[in-house]
Amino acid sequence: MVSTSELFKINAKMDIKREGERVYFKTSIQEVTDEYIAIHVPSHQGREMSLEPGDYVNARVFMEDAQYVFNSTVLGRKKDRVLLYKLSIPSNIKRVQMRDYVRIKIQLPVKYKVLEEKGNNEESSDEKGDKFESAYTVDISGGGMQMVVSKPLEVKQRLYLKFKISDLKKRDIEIAAKARVVRREQIFGGKNKWSLGVAFEDISETQRDLIIAFVFRKLIEQRRLEVES
Repeated sequence: MVSTSELFKINAKMDIKREGERVYFKTSIQEVTDEYIAIHVPSHQGREMSLEPGDYVNARVFMEDAQYVFNSTVLGRKKDRVLLYKLSIPSNIKRVQMRDYVRIKIQLPVKYKVLEEKGNNEESSDEKGDKFESAYTVDISGGGMQMVVSKPLEVKQRLYLKFKISDLKKRDIEIAAKARVVRREQIFGGKNKWSLGVAFEDISETQRDLIIAFVFRKLIEQRRLEVES
């Protein structure tokens, strides 16, 4: 199990949401003591999250091929050139491997673009623009995907992804989500081809549920074909 000193590092990115809410806000760790973790004011799409002492929050930190989730309580505020929130040190940290999500091998077209992180967790992204690169999936799960690209992206780079899956009525549904590259391997014998492992970060639970349902339907279809063949 990762230690708190490894997990909670200065400037490490963290996602946070209020207990019972679905949307995660982005923040970063600015100070760590024996009593608290100090973070920047969390933000999401230009909106800031206001927290009060006693608020109960859920948080997650991504590392390589796993995410670590925990609960914490807001202890108060601290002014250190900028406003910081103090969170209690979590007593129970759970490791969630990306492969804990059921995964299915499937090739789907994907459009992606690299996001640039600026300042206090703000990203410069023209999500509606046309500067997207083409890729395709090798597999997909509710936690992320393996995809093949023609450019060598860096591990930890943030991406904006768009792809389509079908729902129960076989209608196309577009999924738009932000993700982070957690693995990169050049494909042997493949000229200018790299395999990326990416973990979803900014994705609504509704969209994640749609992906999970899609994966299970495809698994059932595959198993039915195996039985019939």
